[in-house]
Amino acid sequence: MRLKTRDLITPFLFFFLTSILIVALAPGFRSIAQIYPQISIIPQTSFVLPEQDFNVSITVSNVNNLYTYQVYINFSSQILEVKDIIQGDFLKRGTYHPFWQPKWNNTKGLIQVWESMLSPDPASSGSGELFKVTFKTKKAGSSLLHLFETGLIDPFKAPIYHETNDGFVTTTKIELIPKEMKGQGYEPGDTISVNVTLSGAIENLYGFNLTIKYDSKIINATSVELRQLLAMPNKNFTYIDNINGMINLNVTCGSGAPSTNTTGPIATITFDIVGFGETFIEIVNSKLIDINGEEILHVLEKAFLYNILRNIAIIPNETFISPESVIAGENITLNLKVLNSGVMNETFTVFVYAINEFTAIIGGPNEYTIAEESNKTLEITLSTNGLEGNYTVIITLSYVPGESNLTDNEYQYPSLISVYPKEEAFTFPFEWVLYIIIIVIIAVIVVAVVYKKRKKA
Repeated sequence: MRLKTRDLITPFLFFFLTSILIVALAPGFRSIAQIYPQISIIPQTSFVLPEQDFNVSITVSNVNNLYTYQVYINFSSQILEVKDIIQGDFLKRGTYHPFWQPKWNNTKGLIQVWESMLSPDPASSGSGELFKVTFKTKKAGSSLLHLFETGLIDPFKAPIYHETNDGFVTTTKIELIPKEMKGQGYEPGDTISVNVTLSGAIENLYGFNLTIKYDSKIINATSVELRQLLAMPNKNFTYIDNINGMINLNVTCGSGAPSTNTTGPIATITFDIVGFGETFIEIVNSKLIDINGEEILHVLEKAFLYNILRNIAIIPNETFISPESVIAGENITLNLKVLNSGVMNETFTVFVYAINEFTAIIGGPNEYTIAEESNKTLEITLSTNGLEGNYTVIITLSYVPGESNLTDNEYQYPSLISVYPKEEAFTFPFEWVLYIIIIVIIAVIVVAVVYKKRKKA
């Protein structure tokens, strides 16, 4: 059967349109997968106190054939001043020192840095530090470290497309105290208090709005007590949502109230512990406002509750060593009773030490596993090779993560272990017998010779 021309039109059009779409969309697909070079300020967040020096690094990552760069940075001249700019080693990989020109203006809050490789050195690829800036904080406040007019150039003077990551510096921190709550004392039925605290230094604080998250399957908030950080009169609002595990604190100075330069507790939150597990208590949204309505930049630090019961322990009255007196080189048997009172299967390592004038490992490291809420007797062979005298034996178990009690992971055996030297085996003195025989033969010969001479005489 012959195909007519019109029968070929439809598949041809389909193929043609599909090809056009693939060609058109291919750059988009490539751009999604591509990782562009980045110029970044590290660390991106710096918390420092007034009158302190600190460093930030300006880095480049994932770059190919970098030959020249320029970086400009804006900062608040009211809060920061530059003390020094130090050349990094990313372009210092060749034979010659690269062209290097740093400038800064503390009045304008401006940094300008240029650097270039010199021929015939090759371009640099990869990731590393371009330069480092030493700042000093002049007073309480915050400042963006804004990268602008940045340029990366290859050896052929072609620009390299890249992205930038700014940083910021602040003298203000909101933290949750205590930061870590672990082990015993944090079980269902117990109560904990967490202080929301403003730390560091601040100027002209006029209001704040905080949202705090937690896992309501582990803890439930029961009360929020606001501290008198802001001046009166003020408007305050608190809200507890234990269904979603969320607390909102919103306090703003009222008309005529002064701002504050004081740091300290913002609020105390009381929680009931309702389950086993782990949860962060963290500030997920926060806003500090000054008297002019401007936002005060700050850093956040969260708290962590971990109340999964995990504990392994040596049971002393069921741990024995036999025999307690041996000849050096003989083995000893340790019957070690271990209890896992936690709610997880645990893997741990046992070390056994013999101590007198020096310390020797006579058992382990041996790894064992014990089921949750169970005990187990471990039979461990101890070696006395190289020992002689009376020894104290100490048994230790490695810690498991989040262990509630560490004191019962070590046990000193109450009796000394005596190791006696080996008795030397009797060796028949063949050499001495041979010497005696030789001496006897010589004596016989001498006597015989003397006797013959006397007989002739």
